[in-house]
Amino acid sequence: MTAFAWQRLAGGRLSDPRGVAEHSHTRGSSSGAAVRLTDLARRTGIHAATTMTGVLARLEKAGWIVRRPDAADGRRVQIESAGFARLTAIYRDGNRRLDDIDAGLTAEQAGTVLDYLRAVRCAVSAFSLELAATEAR
Repeated sequence: MTAFAWQRLAGGRLSDPRGVAEHSHTRGSSSGAAVRLTDLARRTGIHAATTMTGVLARLEKAGWIVRRPDAADGRRVQIESAGFARLTAIYRDGNRRLDDIDAGLTAEQAGTVLDYLRAVRCAVSAFSLELAATEAR
């Protein structure tokens, strides 16, 4: 499943690094609010702020995000999605295919698929938190 489709079906919470900008956008930081790297790392399931710094540097270099230091608080950065149009274009064909599948599902079938995906998301999230707690010891 594509990252864009996962975002659509799973409520916007992505572990894929390309989802960082979309994730921060859904949390309001692309509207100009600043975010601490540790907070963003925690919200995206990335282990540490140092890892998050590397992820953001790669995303910025690739043109997916724009990062600006927060003038009021040096521990915060402003992150804006710069690649939404590019991401939309990349996944356009995949999204059309998903729309075709969606169109063929009854409401009950669609509900079953969403219930399954939500359960998978919860299981993966719980495991990720357990793994992070184990590694922190």
